[in-house]
Amino acid sequence: MELKNKVVMITGSSRGIGAAIALAFLKKGCRVILNGRHELNAELKARLDHVGGEYTYLVGDLANATQVTSLAKK
Repeated sequence: MELKNKVVMITGSSRGIGAAIALAFLKKGCRVILNGRHELNAELKARLDHVGGEYTYLVGDLANATQVTSLAKK
């Protein structure tokens, strides 16, 4: 299956397994939307920039209905 230019959203992707998944999709040429409860940290930003490609990071807590609505609109 060709993944290039597909849009992928990974929640909980500010660290750990979620960040690794986001990086893997970015390496495959996907447009990646990352999500975490806090601002994008400098270490992950550097790793994403090193891989290259198109990504967006959205701050929001999926346990909060108001924030989920806001994320969906973005």
